[in-house]
Amino acid sequence: KAQLPHARCACETHIFVAPPGGQLRHHGTAKNKEKCATCFCYVCDKPAKECTSWAVHCDATDKGPNAAYWKIRRNEVKRGGAPAPPKQQTLAPPRPPSSSSYQPDFIPSKRYTGPRTGYSFKYTSRGMGYYKNSPSAPAPPARAPSAERKDMRDGLA
Repeated sequence: KAQLPHARCACETHIFVAPPGGQLRHHGTAKNKEKCATCFCYVCDKPAKECTSWAVHCDATDKGPNAAYWKIRRNEVKRGGAPAPPKQQTLAPPRPPSSSSYQPDFIPSKRYTGPRTGYSFKYTSRGMGYYKNSPSAPAPPARAPSAERKDMRDGLA
């Protein structure tokens, strides 16, 4: 049965044994150092026989509690050993706190998370979320009838 190239941790010929107790490596043993002709180093991403750090990389895996550690090592090797680039900061500087009392008309929300002052939770065609309570519009002032209307009403016109 021919095997396709695979990471050492996925080898069917030499079954991978995860280091005990969440450790990164089998210290002092050769449990995962055996390799078949198609094993690749998970960290270096080249044939295991070409890996210059096989004594350490043989325990690398993409599964289990150590997967994140080995993925970081793998990414470092891909970048030529350089550390991860710093996280990019936002282009705009942070805005100072505003003294404005601006409140949006609509705050989208996938579920009700409790009352919000000045808002009601609704589901409309615009979407589910908190809608600003609109102040009730004052009743229009009663208009005094014009002189012409008074005359018409009183039958004088």
